[in-house]
Amino acid sequence: MYAEHFFLIFAIVLVVGLGIHAWKNGVVGMLWGLVGAVGGIAGGMALYYFLIAGLGISFGAKLALAFLGGMIIYLIVRFTAKALLMTLFEPEGPLSFFADGFGGFLVSLVPSVLTVTLLAMGLRIGGTLTDLRRFELFSTPGRDFLAKNYPEQPLAAQWRDGIESLPMVRDGLDIVEPIGRPAERNLVGLLILSKKPGIKRHFADNPVTKPIYDSSAFQNLLVDEEIQKLNQKGDRLALLQHSKIRKAALDLSLRPHLIDLDLAQRTDDFLLSPSWQELLKSYERSPEDLAEPPPQQ
Repeated sequence: MYAEHFFLIFAIVLVVGLGIHAWKNGVVGMLWGLVGAVGGIAGGMALYYFLIAGLGISFGAKLALAFLGGMIIYLIVRFTAKALLMTLFEPEGPLSFFADGFGGFLVSLVPSVLTVTLLAMGLRIGGTLTDLRRFELFSTPGRDFLAKNYPEQPLAAQWRDGIESLPMVRDGLDIVEPIGRPAERNLVGLLILSKKPGIKRHFADNPVTKPIYDSSAFQNLLVDEEIQKLNQKGDRLALLQHSKIRKAALDLSLRPHLIDLDLAQRTDDFLLSPSWQELLKSYERSPEDLAEPPPQQ
């Protein structure tokens, strides 16, 4: 899949399209919409972290409340920004040169780049959460998958991996987007997968992941009551943002093994391996099939 190519094409079309629109029609409307959107997103996130996250309601209800609050903040910020920008960019205003034409084109680069960045951030967060959700399926007791009904990696996660493969994109996103950082998401993924003993044994013995399991930082997470409580609840977002996860991801003995680990591929290679698949098929056989044949007279 060539997600990175589609993303590049989209980014170029967006930048050129918004630039032409700003040149011909002016940049003011674009700016107040952008300021409102940024204010709404920031406000919604602040409401979630400082007020809504602690409420005793479902995760979906929390997101709905944060979205509603963000929309209200968006409308307020957009209305305020419109009044201010109209004053600054009017014909006699101090920024009239940048209202349209070449000046407007230059100003349009700011919302264009910001929009592309926000889209990349959203794809990375969404891809990470859906990837961890699939790991949660694999670690659920009694949930095993034969090759014929094995869940593939989610499309959002594939897009995330494609975008991060572009030069300097992953390092740039690591600065502005902390939730989907590779070290943290791989660490959380291994914690989730470790809830199933068979998978845990495999990764503890695998040469690639064994250094992670042998590290004191990872072993401390496996026995930490707070981390394990979140893990058992399936609160993947809280795990990604937890200070203890962040601290372990920065551990110098652990981080080099986490950054470039393709956990999804390693997991698929194991769960689709002939030995594991044969083991699952043996569970489906009846006791009569597994019984030894009676001795011949």
